[in-house]
Amino acid sequence: MASKKIQTTAATGAAAIIGVLLLPTGAATATAAGTEYTAVGHATSAYGAEMRAELSVSSRTVTAAGERVVYRLRVPFSEFTHPQPGFYPLTAMRATVDLSAIADDVADLDSVFDDLETSPLPDLLVRRDGTTVVFEAEHAADAREFVATFAVDFARGGDGDLGVDATVAMRGGENRWDYGASVTVGVPVIAAQPAPIIRKTVDRTRVTAANPAVRYTIEVTRPKGSTATAFSLSDDLADTIAEAGGAIPADFRVERGSVAPAQDGLPAGVFAVGNGVLTGRGAYDPEGRFALSFSTVHLGSADGVLRNTACAEAPTRSIGAVGTPEFVEVRGDRACTAAPEVTIDRVPPTPDPEPEPTPEPEPTPSPDPRPTPAPHPATPTADGAERSGTLATTGGTATGAATVIAGALALTGAGALLLRRSRTRRDA
Repeated sequence: MASKKIQTTAATGAAAIIGVLLLPTGAATATAAGTEYTAVGHATSAYGAEMRAELSVSSRTVTAAGERVVYRLRVPFSEFTHPQPGFYPLTAMRATVDLSAIADDVADLDSVFDDLETSPLPDLLVRRDGTTVVFEAEHAADAREFVATFAVDFARGGDGDLGVDATVAMRGGENRWDYGASVTVGVPVIAAQPAPIIRKTVDRTRVTAANPAVRYTIEVTRPKGSTATAFSLSDDLADTIAEAGGAIPADFRVERGSVAPAQDGLPAGVFAVGNGVLTGRGAYDPEGRFALSFSTVHLGSADGVLRNTACAEAPTRSIGAVGTPEFVEVRGDRACTAAPEVTIDRVPPTPDPEPEPTPEPEPTPSPDPRPTPAPHPATPTADGAERSGTLATTGGTATGAATVIAGALALTGAGALLLRRSRTRRDA
């Protein structure tokens, strides 16, 4: 594939060439995905020369960063190289493409040249001057048209307008660019407004039957690359209402921003609950912030867990007049967030009873380790047997006293001594 020179001049329009790039040439074609829209322009010069230009685009809407848009410029001119008698032939073409609208919506404008392809015209010159690209070429006897294709990868950060305009002029006669007609054609391309940044918080994640009040706050922030001043808000409160025994949330407060005013054919954004869903339109404050809070009660009337999800959607963006081929619109992006779950203690917890102390068993007295003395044998006498029998049967005073003393003093070992003394006295 042959290459052609690209002359790059300063953004100020200075004539000095500050860079030279190589441009591949070949048969330019539309994208594989096809062409969604083609704008056609016609013009007739004062000398009767007619011009036609076509500018096509692969898609007129972009919804996400990184999406590629391919543009295709076609100029048929072979029919003008052999004009009617009395007219000069058209000998050269100049096409000027204005990229100023897309400059803030691409990461690098130089990327336009990455996939640039053109018809193989002799001495084709491609010159860039700031955000303008100019194609100039002499007509070739066997060339029937000029075609150029280029692409951009959308990057958020600008106003979302990716429209491109092209102006085509023909040279005729004695180097006169005003001899042929000049025609301008453009394609509208717009990017969807990015989704708002949404967050939903709750003041508590656990309630009791005695204190079931809960307060939610929905915060919405305008994202980078958005030009929106308002947004639509929805919040599914079906579970919230069920847990509250059918009660609708109340005490709605706009903490930041405001309710969106009536605009773009839409009514003012009054927030209301219908069929279990909170809906409304909010407007950002000067810092791009909005906050709405409301209260409810968690009675545990359903499964005992409070759940809900809020969503914010950017407004629809449009360009062109409604009912015309140039009209195009794209719905704004949407983002959702789930609030933290809230549970309920249905019955206050009962504290565990304190264990009663186990009574200690009373100590069992240990037996006395001292041995019981053995009884001493009686002193043998002639009438001992008779006395023994008398003591056992009569229980006389003397004998009874001796027996008691002997029992009381058995542990001391003195009993036998006293008994012997008593008997000795009696014998005496």
